[in-house]
Amino acid sequence: MSNDKRLIENIYELAKSKNIKINDLEKQANVTEGYLARLKSIDKYVSPSVDTVLAIAEKLNTTVEYLVKHDPNSTGKDDDFAIEIINKLIEKTTSSNLKWDRELMLQALYNSINSYGDVVHTLFEERRVVSGNLKDTREPAYYSRFHPGKICELAGDIFSADLSNVIFSNSKMYVTKIKNTENQKIEYEVYLLSNKKLLNFCHYNSMANSQLNDTVERFYNVLNDPSNVVTMDNEAKQLLKILSTNKGDKKDESPF
Repeated sequence: MSNDKRLIENIYELAKSKNIKINDLEKQANVTEGYLARLKSIDKYVSPSVDTVLAIAEKLNTTVEYLVKHDPNSTGKDDDFAIEIINKLIEKTTSSNLKWDRELMLQALYNSINSYGDVVHTLFEERRVVSGNLKDTREPAYYSRFHPGKICELAGDIFSADLSNVIFSNSKMYVTKIKNTENQKIEYEVYLLSNKKLLNFCHYNSMANSQLNDTVERFYNVLNDPSNVVTMDNEAKQLLKILSTNKGDKKDESPF
């Protein structure tokens, strides 16, 4: 099956499994009614535009990679694609050909809101909290797109890199370490920011054992290794210095 044909078939199958109407997808993608049906019906499968596929992936709460690569008659193909990309990024990182930025956990929380109290961080959302006096308050919180509706907490620093000249054009990648509060297990998540839209790329599934899990965990550990090309801004360095001082001024334990 060609990739174009697989793309359309995957869109239809996933929409059906999620009880989402095709015309709702077309509205989300800002294309004319019947557009996807026409693509499906013609013998020569023509791919929708990149913007259209991005909008459809967002509506279906999936990744572009899944829509393009998923083969229902095969196993492991989606994992293989993610593993291949991550291994390339690991190689470029360890050879100092890819620069990553580190954002400390506390720094990320501090930077998640602006002076007006609005949540502005790509990976955070505003969460409703009921205090002891039953008065509702709202505070910024990490939002896992892989576990929508569930509470997950950051368990490590956030790493990001511009991949425009590496693999994907006009894109940025985020890699995070989180704690799934439902089972109290550590997981890792990888997101791709493309055309101002955050896409699920892949993640460590604590409920399964897989090669992808091992690869994603190794990816985070490589980024967390101070010998690789990871930078922090001056504000983050000052914050780390304060944290080190509060722990008894054991600066020799700091990896930076």
